[in-house]
Amino acid sequence: LIAALLPFQAIYPSRLLSEDLFLPLFLFAIYFSLRNDGKGWASGMPVGVLLAFCYLTKYLFLPAIPLLLFVWWVIPLLNKDFEGKSIREKLQIKRLTAAIAGFLIAYLPWLIYAHYSGISVGNAMGLWYVDSYKKGIEKGIEIGLLTVNRASPDIGSLVLWVGAYGAYLTLAIAPFLSILFLYTTGFLFRKSGIELRERIFFFTVIALSLGYFLIAIQHSWSAEYNYPKPLYLIGRYLMFLTPLYIIGATIGLYRLSSNIGQPTNRKIITASLISLILVYFAQRLLYGQLIWRLPGWFADIPFNSPDSFIYKRQFPLLIVLLTIFLTGMFLMAGRMKNILGSRRTLPFVAGLLIIFQLSVFYNVCQRTMRPASWPLHGRILAPIFNKEFDEGVKSIAVVYDIPRLSASNFLHSLGFWNVPEAKVQLMPFGELPNKISPVAKRYFLSSTRYDHPYAFAYDIGDTRFYLYDTNQKDMRIPPPVLEDFGPRSTIAGKGFNIQASGHSVLWLHTRYATSTTVVTFDDRELETTVGSDYFLSAHVPDKLFRIPAEHHVCLLDKTSGMKSNCMVFKVR
Repeated sequence: LIAALLPFQAIYPSRLLSEDLFLPLFLFAIYFSLRNDGKGWASGMPVGVLLAFCYLTKYLFLPAIPLLLFVWWVIPLLNKDFEGKSIREKLQIKRLTAAIAGFLIAYLPWLIYAHYSGISVGNAMGLWYVDSYKKGIEKGIEIGLLTVNRASPDIGSLVLWVGAYGAYLTLAIAPFLSILFLYTTGFLFRKSGIELRERIFFFTVIALSLGYFLIAIQHSWSAEYNYPKPLYLIGRYLMFLTPLYIIGATIGLYRLSSNIGQPTNRKIITASLISLILVYFAQRLLYGQLIWRLPGWFADIPFNSPDSFIYKRQFPLLIVLLTIFLTGMFLMAGRMKNILGSRRTLPFVAGLLIIFQLSVFYNVCQRTMRPASWPLHGRILAPIFNKEFDEGVKSIAVVYDIPRLSASNFLHSLGFWNVPEAKVQLMPFGELPNKISPVAKRYFLSSTRYDHPYAFAYDIGDTRFYLYDTNQKDMRIPPPVLEDFGPRSTIAGKGFNIQASGHSVLWLHTRYATSTTVVTFDDRELETTVGSDYFLSAHVPDKLFRIPAEHHVCLLDKTSGMKSNCMVFKVR
């Protein structure tokens, strides 16, 4: 039930992404790798097939293949299923052959297709990814620890990313942290009382966590878009481990409730205090500028940081801290049989964790599953316009600068709230002003705060909109300002900030950009997307960065013809 309420379930299923398929495949691969009973060579076939399916879905799975295959192979040996058998039988050659055959049966069709499509075997298998990691590690190292702005990877930026991903993992397992701490210190390393499969599961999770933690750090540490300023954290490299932590916490809670007298009150208090401190400082590091002045969006993008972004707000942080505190209280109360009894400890703590996860899931849905905003514009503006008509205004004309809002939808939303549609003219910014009726009362609607009196302001989500009265004084739109962009450079012929479409993309922070603003690259207009708060992105064709040169990146408002300041993009 807790796994069904993970933030992943609210963020990714609405998109067609490899993560949607990879998560269940990854969990099935873990399951079949741990259920090796040592009987029958054919039992290796499903393991090989699942490993291949995971690898086909995401190259990121490559490091896990040898680990899971080794775990699957070693379980019968540790169980002593082959005690007294020959070396040949202990090597399980037939079963290993079956696993490899299953892998090849599932994977070979892709390699054949890639070969006849002109794709090399190395590229088809994602080995260029491994090479990029190797080159990133080989980059120079310089001293300096607490500075955010850096020109290239160094010790200081490495420390930053270790701290950032450590904080992300801490927040991802925050509600279960004290339980996992008590289990690992009190049960995992005991010589007896713990099943071998359970022990292997935990060591497998630890190994996977360490491996992908290092991969995530290396990726962000060497990524050019994170220099000179770190741009964002890629928590989705670790999110598929979260269900494993939930399983581990469930096992730990079962062991604790079955052996409620084992952990002393002192150990429970210590685990709770350590967990509370770690979670609090992890939140302050990512969102409170505790050590580094990270951008506000650094770990606040749901798609990139699905397990932590909710903690940017103080209320979820207080709730998880309260959950950790109450978990410790319930565990201590469970030791006092005359109050609760050990049998009630498990349902109490499990119920607490489910309630917490339900509240988190509700907040995630509120943040990520918002309805379309266009009906809200009509609902908010309708009373204002109806009041104008009641006071004798014959018609109203609104020029609006809101990306992706069609005039028909806008007008329909006003009509729903009894605004006479025949008396309203709606015009997206950029259309010719002579279409506006000369007797209409004129407004300009935008989310940008200009140096012009506004008649009304309102909020939709996190965005504030301003309704400017332009009836008495024409609206003056200043030229756009380019405040920052990235990546700032690349190597000749090498793509940068590559998206799922395969395109290289620039991101740009702007001021006074409008919905008709485009990015220019040496006066060549690029395919531009205007996002919320006029955060722009632009697709840069490969032919523009094939040879070393310096290029000027600017903004152009196609309505006014005004250009912004320019910044330099270097091709080395």
